[in-house]
Amino acid sequence: MKNTNIKNIYITKHPVPILSYLNADTEKSKVLKACKNKSGIYMWTNKFNNKIYIGSALNLRRRLLEYYNTNKMLKKIKRTKSMIFRALLKYGYSNFKLDIIEFCNPFELITRGQHYIDLIKPQYNILKFAGSLAGFKYSEDSKELIRAARLGSVISEKSKLMMSASNHRSVPVIIKNNNSGELKEFTSLSKAALYLGIYHSKVSICIKKQKAYKGIYTIIKKF
Repeated sequence: MKNTNIKNIYITKHPVPILSYLNADTEKSKVLKACKNKSGIYMWTNKFNNKIYIGSALNLRRRLLEYYNTNKMLKKIKRTKSMIFRALLKYGYSNFKLDIIEFCNPFELITRGQHYIDLIKPQYNILKFAGSLAGFKYSEDSKELIRAARLGSVISEKSKLMMSASNHRSVPVIIKNNNSGELKEFTSLSKAALYLGIYHSKVSICIKKQKAYKGIYTIIKKF
């Protein structure tokens, strides 16, 4: 009988990256050169324990430069709960593999990022929904995803027609159907509430408690 260990089972569910760097330390220059002026999805893998982080960026080179800036990471750790920053500082770049899973249109960052988070279930990602709230300041990756959503390509034209900026409760929100993966954007709590058939106060509660409505609809505020 063929011996299939846990590590092999773990790896087989991962996507095949378009670029792969086995040593994030010695191959830093190659990484930055390849990612210049590119948008896409990247993945850090700890070679010591196989734990993973999935991220996305409108400007991959600029984003990855932040990971290579020790002082910047230390400052951000004081303000956030970044597990990947802590891991990189603890284990060192040479103990990490860096993959560029795909280059993609900036408009697709939310949907593609969420796809890989759902597929891989990365242990270092505190946010399990691309662009969601997590009881603390937004990470830079989340900000990038929400900026991409702002551009509107992931929002259907039908959804846009349902919006109205005239409502006095103009707190823009995004609703994700966790079953279908569909995203809808609304310019106010009231419009979001109307879509779900609930009071706007219920929408506020779901956002504050980070609780999906009926276990299906995840609601987040936009910047």
